[in-house]
Amino acid sequence: MIYRVRIIFDNDKDILRDIELKSSTNLEKFHKIILESFGIVGNELASFYKSNEKWEFIHEIPLVNFDNELESMKSLKIDSLLTLKESKLLYVYDYLNLNTFFIELVEVCKAIPNTKYPNIIFSEGEISLKNSN
Repeated sequence: MIYRVRIIFDNDKDILRDIELKSSTNLEKFHKIILESFGIVGNELASFYKSNEKWEFIHEIPLVNFDNELESMKSLKIDSLLTLKESKLLYVYDYLNLNTFFIELVEVCKAIPNTKYPNIIFSEGEISLKNSN
């Protein structure tokens, strides 16, 4: 199955991406897809957070697992977290600057033959992140 997700950068401008990706994509690959789609180099730590309908943090999934009790991005697939339409995740990139992205499952559909996934289907705005160095 293909998941269509909307990713919105948390700031005062309209900066978002709609991306289609395979439901079997692990979160580490999804992390790289997000960075690439927003033009971010990707040298900082990051985490996904399972969230509720109010966008409150429920459960952390870090890029680097310093605590063996937490699941890592590499071990989880997107379809294990985004299970229902409008399921939500938060993605935080660069713990010093807390660049936050809101992720919502928009649609689940069948793959289109001869389409390469991930596929950016809509893009609006560009971001300029602060350097934490």
